[in-house]
This record gives sequence, C-alpha cells and structure tokens, in this order.
Amino acid sequence: MNKIDEKKKGRAWPVGIFIVYIAFVGMFVAVYVIGSSQNNDLVAKNYYEQELKYQQRIDEMENVKKSGALPVVEYNKDRHTVRVKIPGIFLTSDLRGKIAFSRADDAALDFNAPLKMNPDTVQIIPVKNRKKGRWVCALSWESAAKKYYWKTILVF
Repeated sequence: MNKIDEKKKGRAWPVGIFIVYIAFVGMFVAVYVIGSSQNNDLVAKNYYEQELKYQQRIDEMENVKKSGALPVVEYNKDRHTVRVKIPGIFLTSDLRGKIAFSRADDAALDFNAPLKMNPDTVQIIPVKNRKKGRWVCALSWESAAKKYYWKTILVF
C-alpha cells in the first residue's frame, strides 16, 4: 500500500462524521417544521375547566346506565341527517338539554343544537353542509331534576 492510499483513508472518517451530523441536524429541523405547521387546537376552549368537572360527567353517564334505557344516535346517509332518540322514560315536562357536535381536528367546525324532542322522543338534525369525517356527538340533558350525559362517535 502506498502513502497516497493511506492519506485518502485518513480523510474518509471525518467526512462520514460530518454527513451523519448534517443528517441528524436535518432530522431535527424537519421535526420542528412539521410540528410547527400542525393545528394544535385543544378539544375544547375551556378544556382544563371541563377536566376539573369530569367526575360530575362520570356521574351523569352512570345515571344513564342505571336507567337501563340508552339514547340512540344514528346517521342517515341517504338524508344526511342525524337522528337522536331519547327513551321515553326521560320525557318529562321539564326536559331540557343540548346536543354538541365536535371535531378534534378543527374546533371551528363544532356546533350545538338545543334538545327539542318531538312526541316520539326523536330529534332530526340536518348535517348535509357539515364537513365529512369523525364527529363526537355529546348529549347532555336534565329530566326530573336529574342530569344525564351520553357521548358517541359518528362518521359522516
């Protein structure tokens, strides 16, 4: 082996270290750029306040389970509507509540509808002009001085 080949071998490892270092820094820059371009909305604007009241929500969900009559929330893709049916045992003169639709990826698309049951304890909500995707539908209502809460996932 001559002296020129030995010199070339001696310069190869610093170049390799430099390439690995540049790739490592490039990876961090890519993670930063991708991370900063993501939408980081919280699920709700008052998320922390809601977390503190979560035990109350758990109790309200237990009230629904104890009643033995679960609400039904269905999407009708032919009519582009959501059908909400609350069992008749909850239908009292003081029934009031709301239906909240929310999307985890964009809080600006969230909307609420007041709970207005017809005599068959059914409410139809049109969703034709809403963005397609995964929605969380949360029903919260009060009947006979008792609070109830039910949540389900819809895809439309």
